[in-house]
Amino acid sequence: MTQVLQTPSFKKTAKKLHANQKQDLDDAIRVLLDEPTIGEQKKKQSFVPARL
Repeated sequence: MTQVLQTPSFKKTAKKLHANQKQDLDDAIRVLLDEPTIGEQKKKQSFVPARL
């Protein structure tokens, strides 16, 4: 079984959603759990240190 972890900020935001929005979120998470390869992978951003 796959576990889904929530960040505290995500949990706080999800808690404030209306019931219909929460249901849409839950449906989207279930789709991702069923098919984790859908969508595009987030591009890794390279770190550029600031010069002082």
